Amino acid sequence: MDSLSSQIQEVADGDRGQAAGLAKWTLHEHIDCKDPYKKWLDAVIIDLKILNGAEGATQSAPNVDIKVSYTEFSEKYDEWIVAKDISGRVLKQWEAPSKSGTGAVGAQEEQLNFDELNINNRIDVYDTSKSKWREARVIDIQRVESSSLDDGSHQGSQAIIQSIKVHFKGLHSKFDEVIAQKDFKQLISPISHHQSKRKGGKKGQPPHNI
Repeated sequence: MDSLSSQIQEVADGDRGQAAGLAKWTLHEHIDCKDPYKKWLDAVIIDLKILNGAEGATQSAPNVDIKVSYTEFSEKYDEWIVAKDISGRVLKQWEAPSKSGTGAVGAQEEQLNFDELNINNRIDVYDTSKSKWREARVIDIQRVESSSLDDGSHQGSQAIIQSIKVHFKGLHSKFDEVIAQKDFKQLISPISHHQSKRKGGKKGQPPHNI
């Protein structure tokens, strides 16, 4: 058992709530992360530090500090994000559940849960005006209670997403686009599945004006 796993087990033996908070993040996991210049970028978790009752570790703020590496920039920009700042700077990437035996995009897209999208998630969006896939960020989500729908497609009173608004990376806000739920399967996909490929080792300073 590696050292991190040992630490998790020790925490689990003494505090189930703390262990659950730690388990939210995984070493080498790709995340959506807001950099110091307030730009949302792809990053990888490269280290985790357990907090032992440190101030700021609450149920809403994960009880670990995480160290991230931005995939498009050199390691000198790696940084620690403390527990109290995680909720405002780090998001799980929206993606399809893993399915053993297939890596096909089509097979994964069949499993996508669009209701798990969050504001500031980075996704691939098909730009119909240019007939190409672009990286975009979700900037608004409109939800409706499923009990108010009359098509029988959802059961219970769960809030489901009716539409999202996205901002295309590198484009002016006048090109922001609202995408209706009926078009989700054709127009949106998890980040890096199409045009937006992850990069690594690119030298340079994080951009200020994207």
